[in-house]
Amino acid sequence: MPEPGAPQGPLAGIRVVEVAGLVAGPWAGKLLGDYGADVVKVEPPGGDPLRRLDQPFFENMNTSKRSVVLDLDTAEGRAALAALAATADVLVEDLSPGRLAKLVGDPWATNPKLVVASITPYGQDGPRAGWKGGDLIGWAGGGMAYISGEPEHEPLAPAGLQALHLAGLQTAMATLMAVFHAMRSGEGQRVDTSVQEAVCTILEGAVTDWQWLGRARGRMGTLHPAAHGTGMQRLADGTRLFCSTMPRPAHWEKTRELLGNPEWMFDERWNDVGVRRAHWQEIDAKAGEIFGKLTREQIYKPMLEAGVPVGVVSTMQDVAESPQQAARGFFVEVEGKTYPGAPWKMTATPWAISRPAPRLGEHAAELLGGRW
Repeated sequence: MPEPGAPQGPLAGIRVVEVAGLVAGPWAGKLLGDYGADVVKVEPPGGDPLRRLDQPFFENMNTSKRSVVLDLDTAEGRAALAALAATADVLVEDLSPGRLAKLVGDPWATNPKLVVASITPYGQDGPRAGWKGGDLIGWAGGGMAYISGEPEHEPLAPAGLQALHLAGLQTAMATLMAVFHAMRSGEGQRVDTSVQEAVCTILEGAVTDWQWLGRARGRMGTLHPAAHGTGMQRLADGTRLFCSTMPRPAHWEKTRELLGNPEWMFDERWNDVGVRRAHWQEIDAKAGEIFGKLTREQIYKPMLEAGVPVGVVSTMQDVAESPQQAARGFFVEVEGKTYPGAPWKMTATPWAISRPAPRLGEHAAELLGGRW
């Protein structure tokens, strides 16, 4: 673990100014900061609203950053922001389209290599540019809500602010590409992320089904249109179990054996994957009657040992105390607090949180004193 306050990693030396609150922009900034970028979080008087709404959430979203408070409604605050941007490599912002220019003018005039990563609900242009929107609006407008949930129920959104996290992740990736371009060419640019479009990128074949075939995909609950068998079963002890048993013949046969070789599973119709997929409701209902009489101990480990893809619905305690994540060192401790780590491992450039989330305005003296 690096010494607190000394960023290390593959992005060490990259300077990032973050003018963003809540989730999307801060998540992009955290991803860059935890890999070594020096991220300065510019907060309004009173701080990022997430500080007041959910302190643990805020702290997890803002590791490896420094904080300075600037009132951008004042000339002094705008001048300070312009000074930070003039020596930065990246500026991450979630302001309304056009507002950055009103605050600092043309940021490339003084810093032609600057990458400006802008995250808005609908993007910087188009008829909806400037429209307000949050996570649910992005999830709904991007099409994901329409295909999420049970067929007989209303559209469903996932827990948490997933559309905003997705937009932040994609912004971080695009920002790195823009930084590499700037290093080679000396040319900065704007990364223009639309939350709605970020959601559109994970619709798999749903939107192309409509574009190519005029076919509207509906809600299928926990199932997937490409293969039956990713549904959820409730066991006798209350455990909820997801299993992928239907696409491959070997999985179907192993599951049939573990369920006691019920006569109905030998129906010759089920020898064809396509037929099984078309009759998933009938199969689920019959399989559910058997699963409902079994406990986690009776079926979960045997399915794993048989090579059938299967998993149980984990509680937050299960996640936090997972022996798998413990063995991989996924959770890390910084100054007495535990944080989720990176979901990937890199052998030459390990990930690390360089410092916990900053106190509001903690680094004002050094940053506004010109000691970046």
